Amino acid sequence: HAMENFKKDLKMAQDLEIKVGITKHWVPEDEEWQTAGCLVMNCKYQHYLDQLESLIVAQIFELSKMNQAGTGYKLHKHITKAL
Repeated sequence: HAMENFKKDLKMAQDLEIKVGITKHWVPEDEEWQTAGCLVMNCKYQHYLDQLESLIVAQIFELSKMNQAGTGYKLHKHITKAL
């Protein structure tokens, strides 16, 4: 069943290549391949940078919550006494 799906998908891809006029496949030495690789790497970098920014903002919010009126120093003293 998997082989049948593979052959069907391959045929669809080949038909599409013919339809849009693709005559040459990219290889790692091609400029287009390298340009696409840079775009993918930049996209991944930006995604991870966005995740890091999100974590930093969440941490800042958590830290700011700890310093809310009546919770920061007083809560710290209370916990210290309890320990």
